[in-house]
Amino acid sequence: MKNALTRRFSRLLFQLEEQDVQIVMLKPTPKIDLGEDEAIGPFNEGEIVTLPAWQALHLVKAGLAKLKNDEPVNLAELYSCLWKEERQTALQPLPENFLLRLRFFIETFPEDEKKKLASAFRDLVCRRLEKVAKVAVRARQNVKATENMLPEEKVLYSELASNINEWLKVLHKFLNIE
Repeated sequence: MKNALTRRFSRLLFQLEEQDVQIVMLKPTPKIDLGEDEAIGPFNEGEIVTLPAWQALHLVKAGLAKLKNDEPVNLAELYSCLWKEERQTALQPLPENFLLRLRFFIETFPEDEKKKLASAFRDLVCRRLEKVAKVAVRARQNVKATENMLPEEKVLYSELASNINEWLKVLHKFLNIE
């Protein structure tokens, strides 16, 4: 299970990092060599550029650019998502591009304040994980179970449900109650 889950999850995160995002250049930036005959730039101040998220992240982190349309997730939005998740029994939808926007926020967040952010994110993930696991246990009973899951949560759900179903089959066979 671990290898399949790790591969599927890593593939999703890779796709997330390869997703194109638009940034606005805050400063003139010279051509940046990426190696193997690849480069980006030069860029002018105010120029709107579309790049894969991993490249854009480096420019944002360096203070050379900012996200154009999507603002990074901030602490207030993170706490709001956590508050909703804690008060509802069903898995709550997260804003579009939540993980990618959160990644941009984390990279620009002051180091000395990252504990608050990490704690809030851990709490949110734990609340959602509890709900994903609960739904996975009842996988056959709820077809709309994955409706509000992030793609990364769907991978976990699928693996959990598959393993739980396999475990139940073996147990039923052992008990001769197929």
